[in-house]
Amino acid sequence: MGCLLASQGLAGALKEEPVEDFGLLDHQGAFRQLSYHWKDDQTKAIVLFSHGVGCPLVRKRYQQLHTLAASYASKGVSFWFLNANAQDAYPDLQREAEDFEVTLPILDDDTQEVARRLGIERTAEAIVIDTETLRMVYRGPVDDRLGYESEKPEATRHYLVEALEAHLSGKEPNTPDVRFTLVHGRSISSSQSITVRRLHP
Repeated sequence: MGCLLASQGLAGALKEEPVEDFGLLDHQGAFRQLSYHWKDDQTKAIVLFSHGVGCPLVRKRYQQLHTLAASYASKGVSFWFLNANAQDAYPDLQREAEDFEVTLPILDDDTQEVARRLGIERTAEAIVIDTETLRMVYRGPVDDRLGYESEKPEATRHYLVEALEAHLSGKEPNTPDVRFTLVHGRSISSSQSITVRRLHP
């Protein structure tokens, strides 16, 4: 299960236009829609993390992302996993969540349309969406600790946290070097696409 190719690649570019609206079921059957949080005073940002069943780099992030989600919940930041692997069926997401005690929602992007429109091609990439403008304010790795077949004892740069702190302070995340940082995830297997509705703020 999970991703097909073990490889590394450049993080996708930040998109200047608003993210198109999407709605997906998570692994617990709850419906998650981006536009529900648009200009919501209680939600300042949504973090998407590209997911793959069986991907070691994703599994090594579970505890860290749950800790971050708990830390930022009171600050209005929600964390969602986004699974767009054609070979990961809905029951696979449920088993993965049960086996690794994943309580954050794993969204099932079975058509891969959301991932395609966001430019996601690999697992283990984080994207921060500003719920006021629906624009991406960060995309790239969580930090510099994990790489494919390499792991540092501790991270020296915490890219995602730095971006969230800047965003919550009303500043533009000052991480231009990360936009082209290698994301050491696995390539996402492809499937057929459909069309989703565009939200016009």
